[in-house]
Amino acid sequence: MDTAAAQMSSQLAKTARMNEEIVGFEDVREELRDKLIKGCRQLDVISIVGMPGLGKTTLAYKLFSDESVISHFDIRAQCCVSQVYKHMDLLLTNLHDATGVRDKFSTETDAAEELRRTLRAKR
Repeated sequence: MDTAAAQMSSQLAKTARMNEEIVGFEDVREELRDKLIKGCRQLDVISIVGMPGLGKTTLAYKLFSDESVISHFDIRAQCCVSQVYKHMDLLLTNLHDATGVRDKFSTETDAAEELRRTLRAKR
């Protein structure tokens, strides 16, 4: 599958997940949204963990596209981390989401530094 087809397939899958209703997660969604918007001013990580099939990915996509989250952050990026992932792929995915540019970097260090520069002083 070529890159354009893979991206289209990925977008369709994301759209389908975004339209799913999450039953029983309303309180969790509100709590996570509050942590994202009203949480600490320092760098923080919010993990969504649980058994397969519970709706963690759908919950994350719903939060990512929530209007109050969109308006709160200057830059937003998302990536899906599986058991088999490459650091460079994650860095490039986040750089693309943050800047809209798909630059190639020779090392992970260069890509990480560019992502750090892009996100520095942003929310």
